[in-house]
Amino acid sequence: MDEEQFERHKEYMLQQQAKLAEQQAQSAVRISQLEDLLVRFAQATRDRFEVADRRAHEIDEKIAALVNAQMRTEDKAPDIDRRLATLVEAQMKTDETVRKMGERIDNLTVVVERHIVEGHNGRAGS
Repeated sequence: MDEEQFERHKEYMLQQQAKLAEQQAQSAVRISQLEDLLVRFAQATRDRFEVADRRAHEIDEKIAALVNAQMRTEDKAPDIDRRLATLVEAQMKTDETVRKMGERIDNLTVVVERHIVEGHNGRAGS
């Protein structure tokens, strides 16, 4: 290889090295950008998981509260049934009392009407 070929070959090698160095620099910039993007994506994902975990915990607490409320309601059901039966019984007694009172008022009305019709309207000595 003569000196001219050697110089061309050397120049070509230097150009290739320069291109490679430039491509490596561009790749480093792209890798840095991708790393930044990956970090932001990971942070956003972590934030969303934290929100989802917090909401799941809140839902778990609400479900537990509902279960407790249902259990308390079920515990009170026999007492409510007993009280309702007492109220029904009292209402039946009240209905019977009102019915009897109505009969008495009807009987009294008949007696008063008969008294008036028979001339016993409150005049003395008739």
